[in-house]
Amino acid sequence: MKVLLINSNLLKPPITPLGLAYLSSAVRNAGHDAAILDLNFSEDIRGDISKTISGFSPDVIGISIRNIDNATMLHSVYFIPTIKEIVTLCKEFTDAPIVLGGPGFSMMPAEILKELDVPYGIVGEGEIAFPDMLSCLNNGGEISKIGGAVYRSGDRVIKNRIKNIPSKELNSRPLPDRELLDNRRYLNDGGMGNIQTKRGCDRRCIYCTYPIIEGRKLRFRYPKNVADELEILINKMGIDYLHFSDSTFNIPNEHAIAVCKEMVKRGIRVKWTPYMSPYSPSEELLTLVKKTGCDGIVFGADSVSESMLSNLDKEFSVSDINMASLICKELEIPFSLNLLFGGPGETKETVMETLDNLDRMKPIAVGAMIGVRCYANTKMAKIAREQKFYKKDDNLLRPLYYVSPTVDRDWLIDTIQQYANSHENFFIPTSKKGLHTDNLIVEIFRDGIRGPFWEIYKEFRKRAAAQKYNV
Repeated sequence: MKVLLINSNLLKPPITPLGLAYLSSAVRNAGHDAAILDLNFSEDIRGDISKTISGFSPDVIGISIRNIDNATMLHSVYFIPTIKEIVTLCKEFTDAPIVLGGPGFSMMPAEILKELDVPYGIVGEGEIAFPDMLSCLNNGGEISKIGGAVYRSGDRVIKNRIKNIPSKELNSRPLPDRELLDNRRYLNDGGMGNIQTKRGCDRRCIYCTYPIIEGRKLRFRYPKNVADELEILINKMGIDYLHFSDSTFNIPNEHAIAVCKEMVKRGIRVKWTPYMSPYSPSEELLTLVKKTGCDGIVFGADSVSESMLSNLDKEFSVSDINMASLICKELEIPFSLNLLFGGPGETKETVMETLDNLDRMKPIAVGAMIGVRCYANTKMAKIAREQKFYKKDDNLLRPLYYVSPTVDRDWLIDTIQQYANSHENFFIPTSKKGLHTDNLIVEIFRDGIRGPFWEIYKEFRKRAAAQKYNV
């Protein structure tokens, strides 16, 4: 079969669609012909869809949905209407069946299937399920037997039980097929490549969708397998900066250490940055991380208030954040903290506790969000429903943001924005130092500037000021 895979993510700076690369590899490995239409670089979406469908004549179209929205309360953008336009255009130019997938789709598959009026979808990993779906569509098999398949039957949406790929099989599968992607442009416009060392997340943060998307069971890639892919990215594709896209690279410590040791063994040294938890980064791990070229760590702290960490179901304490900070400073590894203000039980006192602790810790940078996006099937959504933030029949597909009733919303926004204005290392969306995704940042990457986000936004501020750009 001829299978057209479409990247529907239009956000800038662009992020390499790693999931599509894995899917393309699986489709071709199953004996099908695959092509990727990457709409992130399209200047004429209608024209590119028409031209690609006309030239390739796909038997099936797979559309990847990376995000439902930007999860940013102060500048909320809902992506589903744009994706619906893409689906409508595909239907206009071909009768080929459409299958939806990707992390955004996996969060709320039934709701998105109905909203986009599409018959089929795959929840979670698609490397096995999607080829099975292709076989069913081609030979008339039973979709009800495909793990993770979602499909419509009349007015009903049926969701099959998800079957994630176990570790052993994960390591026997082919590496992601990046040949069909414009890797050079992703590096030039997006500033980095990406790689994943494991799948799944066993943490229980109340707002997070990672366990929904990848499952709670951690499944590890062999360090040798990771290093093989790193060598291809660096030596064959010329990638000079990487993001390790695990939900938390250092959980568990042992696997992260093994990956770094394999990198050291092979002499792999490249600039890279990971997400980490402040819970368990040992001095041994952080020493290895630095030795392999890591030039910045982003810790997902969410708060530096003891009670808020408990309310958010974080597995670490303020003292753990302090310890991680101290080790990084001793080893001279730049680090930032990601924070989330407004969660359940937030008060003026907990906000000020976090800000006071930041002043004492002095991280290189802080990325802060105000308000918590409520996604279905999370504990956060349950809490918001109990507090009557939304009605029972609201499916939460459209963005809904929670700010605890125990803190005044306007005071919270004003306080955080004032703190950002007086601290050059503190970034919040839509502030004067906001985390915008626009052409100015793409321009910075095109000029060859690489680094963790705070270095990019320092340059962003310089250029914005020089151009009298309103940020």
